[in-house]
Amino acid sequence: REGEKLTYVGRYHRNRGPNTAYGEVVLRTTKTTLAGTPVWNVYGNAKVFSSFKWFYDLDYTYQVWLDASTLRPVKYSFRLREGKYKANCDYTYNWNTKKVTTVFHNLRKPEPVTTVMSVSDKKTDPRALFYNLRSEDLSKYVQGKGNTLNIVLDDTTRAVTFTYLGKEQRNIKKLGKFDTLKFSC
Repeated sequence: REGEKLTYVGRYHRNRGPNTAYGEVVLRTTKTTLAGTPVWNVYGNAKVFSSFKWFYDLDYTYQVWLDASTLRPVKYSFRLREGKYKANCDYTYNWNTKKVTTVFHNLRKPEPVTTVMSVSDKKTDPRALFYNLRSEDLSKYVQGKGNTLNIVLDDTTRAVTFTYLGKEQRNIKKLGKFDTLKFSC
């Protein structure tokens, strides 16, 4: 929904040591327009806290624009810095031609790589997939049965198989009990 904000904190825990927070992922959702079409804009940023950058330095920002009526991705972009590695990528979906154009640029190389791939309603990028799964009719999933999703990743598509394991109530420290759905990929 409009204004939704989700914050996840990454923690590292050893048997004999503190449960230490090392980074966070923040997701924000806003409703806007893109080329005159109503869309959901999902902004995400994952980063490692400064005190852990000596060990693992990451700053990953992405945005996905989903058609407000179909939740299909229209556009996607990311900017990644992982240590000395830096890359940018932009996807543009054309659902009339069932094509997605990706422009991937490893910033250590002079030229970006452009790839055009076929897409179907069952192919999407991982971030759009996250929001699409949240609105799925879960009654069609059978506990213990495998399902396959096709994910667009930069210059290729990959099949990801997952199994719905059922419902589970989880107690989240300082927040209470929540009904959850459990999957295995």
